[in-house]
Amino acid sequence: MIKSEIIWFHLLLGLGIIFYELAMNNMFEVTIWTMLTGGEWFVFKRLGLIS
Repeated sequence: MIKSEIIWFHLLLGLGIIFYELAMNNMFEVTIWTMLTGGEWFVFKRLGLIS
């Protein structure tokens, strides 16, 4: 249970950073954070940590 809570917190933190950078109109940072968060999401799904 704790492991999944940490994973969700991590993914939501990534989304929060993406929206913050969008608000600041920093598209380069948005692209980097989107790729990182998307990559993490893919890895977590492959490992079966999130359903």
